[in-house]
Amino acid sequence: MISFLVHFLRQHFFIILCCVVTAFLWPELRKHFVNEYEQYQTRSESDVRLFTREELTQFDGIHNKELYLSILGSVYDVSKGLKHYGPGGTYNYFVGKDASVAFITGDFEKDPNSDYEDDDVLKHLKAQEIYSIHQWKQFYEKDYIFLGLLTGRFYGYDGEKTDYMKKVDEQIEIAIAEKEKHERLRVKYPPCNIEWKAETGTRVWCTSQSGGIDRDFVGVPRRFYEVGKSEFRCACVPDDRLEDPLLKGYDDCDPKSVECFYVVD
Repeated sequence: MISFLVHFLRQHFFIILCCVVTAFLWPELRKHFVNEYEQYQTRSESDVRLFTREELTQFDGIHNKELYLSILGSVYDVSKGLKHYGPGGTYNYFVGKDASVAFITGDFEKDPNSDYEDDDVLKHLKAQEIYSIHQWKQFYEKDYIFLGLLTGRFYGYDGEKTDYMKKVDEQIEIAIAEKEKHERLRVKYPPCNIEWKAETGTRVWCTSQSGGIDRDFVGVPRRFYEVGKSEFRCACVPDDRLEDPLLKGYDDCDPKSVECFYVVD
């Protein structure tokens, strides 16, 4: 029996040694593999594909069948919209490049790469217009596949936002703050109902739902001159806010009437 055991151990020494070593080291090996897998997962989730301008130009439906476009430096796959974005399509101009400004200006003749480092977005567009580009970006974020970032104007070669993009973000934040302020004013001074007839001119009047805003008052029409805007709009104002210096009554209209008429010169 002993001789058989000795013979068995000699024949299978290497296999037995491997099993013993593995059993002894397995907790550490398992920990190493788990950590490595978790790090890989983290890298996979955090790493974003970076495109150069030259690479992006290849995804135009001609050099490659895929159709990619960039807006504010974010790249999206719009291949499912072949009818619109493919060669000859209405929006083909946008593929293979970042044509952010063209979403607002409609200038499809200018090469968006010709003045790539120029501060054109900030020089020529207002905050609300830049915010409109941001809204287009949200549309692509919702309906198309995000692929990565375009390096250059909006993102550096490390994938971080450039100073240029940070300024764009600041303009977007300003626009959002302005929209929030405007919405608060719409609630405070709801728009009037408006209609125009050749024989009577413009009629403005108030109801408890005018301007699409339900409220617990009807109000009376007043010309509301919002700060920073050159033209007034008609607002329905409750009695306790009529002294606001930004409000003016309509000529030849009873101050307590819920409707007024006026003629634009």
